[in-house]
Amino acid sequence: MSKRDEIATKLKAEIDELNIQLDAWEAKAVQLSDQVKQKYDTNMLEVRSKLDLAKSKLDEVQEVGADITDSLKDDAEDIWQDLKGAAQKIKSIFD
Repeated sequence: MSKRDEIATKLKAEIDELNIQLDAWEAKAVQLSDQVKQKYDTNMLEVRSKLDLAKSKLDEVQEVGADITDSLKDDAEDIWQDLKGAAQKIKSIFD
């Protein structure tokens, strides 16, 4: 498996896992008070925006040749870390 394929597979799996978690949070969100729901909605918008960016980066990774550049690899990892941080804000609402 090429480095590109490894990164793409990992990023796709992480995106899929996060989507499952987002669906679970959406189901729980209906029980939140109005004030907490407002915070949740704001954080969810941020996560969805960052998720779109991660999906775009995944597309970019999948389109390059087998020899992915370190820069693109680092970009994908940075975007994922940023997305995880945003998702953590939502998780903290339910903890």
